[in-house]
Amino acid sequence: MSQVTIHPSTIEGIKRLATTLKREKSITHTRALDAAARVAGFENFRHAQHSLPATLAGRGGRPDQAVFISTYWRDGDASGRETMALQLRRPMPNFLRASHLVGELRHFRWDADDHLECRHDIRGQLTARNLANKVARTLVFMEATGLVPAGTREAGTLRRLVSRMPGRDHSSMWVDPSDGFTVAVDEPYQDPTAEFLAERVSWLGGRGLALQVTRWGGLYAPPYSTMCLVAEDGVRLDRIVRCLDGLRFEAPAGTWAGDSGAYAPPFVSPARKASGKPKRGRPAPPRAGEVRRGATPYHIMFSAVVSWRPAQPIPVAAHREAGKLLLALLRVEGLPARIRDSLGIIQSELDEWLQREATANAWSRRNLSGVYYGDRHRRHLPRGLLPTAAVARVAEILDGYPDCSPARAMKRRLATIGRWLTAMPA
Repeated sequence: MSQVTIHPSTIEGIKRLATTLKREKSITHTRALDAAARVAGFENFRHAQHSLPATLAGRGGRPDQAVFISTYWRDGDASGRETMALQLRRPMPNFLRASHLVGELRHFRWDADDHLECRHDIRGQLTARNLANKVARTLVFMEATGLVPAGTREAGTLRRLVSRMPGRDHSSMWVDPSDGFTVAVDEPYQDPTAEFLAERVSWLGGRGLALQVTRWGGLYAPPYSTMCLVAEDGVRLDRIVRCLDGLRFEAPAGTWAGDSGAYAPPFVSPARKASGKPKRGRPAPPRAGEVRRGATPYHIMFSAVVSWRPAQPIPVAAHREAGKLLLALLRVEGLPARIRDSLGIIQSELDEWLQREATANAWSRRNLSGVYYGDRHRRHLPRGLLPTAAVARVAEILDGYPDCSPARAMKRRLATIGRWLTAMPA
């Protein structure tokens, strides 16, 4: 009797293995199909049939490399697990690295060479499905184009120009790691009318950039968004768009072609099984009001995962000073896009913290909504206060929080902004 060591990743492969198992074990065809499906990492053959139809038909080649995406969710007393199975032409390690787990991928960990697993519980089944779909679209895009997420030091000129593009919405930056060729992706909600495209083409053309629109659904929220791509090399951009136009996998928002199962036990992929290594545990989901190492969890509207803030507040007066400084910093002329974007992230996060501190401590909400966003057109840095000093002062204000991961992360971001400001030409 042969030793079964293969792990099929397609329905056809499962059927071939089932034929072998039926002959070797003298079992019925139905039992053999279920046994073969379990070898492939599924609960039974029906589970495999439900999970594996989500396939990619890309630039040619046989799509036979299975990649799994799993998310876990809770909604009151209800809970569950959503698992998407993709069939790609290349193994995931061939086009994805741990350093690429940014954007929507930042919520996931590399559990195995064929499995990305969400680190935290998601709030609700629909949100968990939409997040898995979005990650699946991202993997399909990366595998098909060879592009990877651009770092903050990459695509500086293109990033700066696209940040000022008319109608910019849901933008992301991508780079070809082989030669540094950069592409900006922008996905506005509306369908691109002739007038909309003409305005963009004119604006971008005057800056030496080309624009293409793909028929593929895109990354953000197909069919409600449209994928526009921008790059300096129009010929090369056209090749990328033709590649995307040939994709048939879209996983539109609000749909689900994966498997829905119980929260436990966790999903174990074929590669994890083959490795013989035990599966790592996921962090225990936080409870409302819980304090972990000086931080407490909260949910941001429309966000898929839990965020954390310092468990103890700083005074409202400290928030007001930080808000004035951030508003004034955002008024400074000539700031690069990366500095503005980072300041905007800090501004938004501190506003979230303030609102939740007000709720937790029963503060009056009168005038709190304008602390970080109000009166923005009249804010300027005090005379003689340099932007670097203003950033340093915001960091000093944050020292009023207890030492915890969220506060440290924000101060690290401020330190990075300070270095960027120092490096700017006088």
